[in-house]
Parts: sequence; C-alpha cells; structure tokens
Amino acid sequence: LGGEKRAVIFGVVLQALTHVAFFAIAWTGSGDLGLLLAAKIVYWVSAASHAPAWSSWMTRLVPARVRGRFFARRMWIYHAVLLAVFLAAGFLLDEARARGAVLLGFGALHGLSMLARLGGAAVLTRKSSFGEPPPRRRRPIGEVLARGRWRVAVFAALLLSGAQLAVPFFTPYMLEELRLELGEFAVLTSISIAAKGVAFPLWRIASTRYGARPVLAVSGALIAAVPVFWFASDQWATLAVAQLVGGVAW
Repeated sequence: LGGEKRAVIFGVVLQALTHVAFFAIAWTGSGDLGLLLAAKIVYWVSAASHAPAWSSWMTRLVPARVRGRFFARRMWIYHAVLLAVFLAAGFLLDEARARGAVLLGFGALHGLSMLARLGGAAVLTRKSSFGEPPPRRRRPIGEVLARGRWRVAVFAALLLSGAQLAVPFFTPYMLEELRLELGEFAVLTSISIAAKGVAFPLWRIASTRYGARPVLAVSGALIAAVPVFWFASDQWATLAVAQLVGGVAW
C-alpha cells in the first residue's frame, strides 16, 4: 500500500465503510445471518490488519522520552470518551425501543460511528509519516523461529485465543442465564471501561519502575484469574469485582 501511514488510513476507512452494511441491515430489518457475519468479519479484519502498522508508525512519531506518558494519557482519554459514548448510546437505544423503533436507533448509531471513523481517518492524513522504515528482506521461517523474539508473540497469541474463545458467550451468560437487567449489565460494562482508563497511568508507573516484562506477566495472570470470580458466585457484587479486576488487568 506504499507505507504504514497509507495502510493505517486504508484500514480505518474500510472499517468506517462497514458501518454502511450495518446501517442497511438495521434500516431494512434484515435477518440474513450471512450478511451480518460478512460485515462483522470485514469490520474486525480491517481493524486488526492496520493495528501493527499503526503501532510501528506511532512509535516513530511519538518521542521516546514522552511515549509512556503520552500513551497512558491517550488511553485514559479514550476510555473516558468510550464510557460517555457507551452510556449515551444506551439511552438512545432505550428511547428508540420505547418508541418502537429500536432498529432505527441501531442504524442511527452506526451512521454516527461511520462519520466518527471517517473523521479519524481525516485527522490521520494530517500526521507525518515520519521516516518510513526501509523495506526488510524476507527471512526464512526457520531463521525467525531460531533467532526471533517469539516468546511475547506466543504469550499474546495464547492469551488472546483463550479470551476470544470466551467472548461470544459473555453477554448471553449475563443476560440469559443470570437474567441481569439491561441497566445492571450496562453498569457492569461501565465498571470495566472505567477501570481500564484509570489503570493505564498506574501501569505506566509500574512499567517505568519495574520494567515491561513483569507488568505483562502480572496483567496476564490477572486476566486468566478473572473467570474464578464467575465460578465462585453469580451475585451482582461479585460480578462487579470481576469487572473491576478484569478492566485493570486488560
């Protein structure tokens, strides 16, 4: 695609355009699972595909001396906005449901999401590519396995594979098996979002003092331990603690 900046902008624009499909599904009331699945696949693939290029680009763009503080502050702001938008979207959907137009409410949210992501892409076009790295020679897989720093990659792959395996069952478990009200579920989700935002600056301090590897190990262990709360009790207070610990760990 001609560089990391272009790859990132392409991915963001593609992800924005997937909201057209979600909007159309909501507007028409389509029950076509294949269409919904295709839109979701493109949505997540476009997000995941440009993430490595974004990380590499931002690492060069943000000076090393302020990088930790910058990303901690950025993620705090991100989660504060995410929490506000999540609650606002909930109120909008509740109002739409009361008026018998919940699908139109979803459609309106996807329309706003598309505009927000296109705005993000426009902002990214104004950033400098800041010294595009030269092309690297292709290395044989044997050399990568023998000399590569693959332990962190394996750690992340196993951790995220386990998490993604469980993700689809989280909401049905909370709403269908535990029979939580939507308001209770919204509060639990809000606790997790808020905990993430508050924890980022604290993890930065810990990483500065002790190094990134211990932080990675401790947070990974906490993520793996969160389901113990769900096994221990189905009381709302226990679930709230689980969301708090999970948010801090993630």
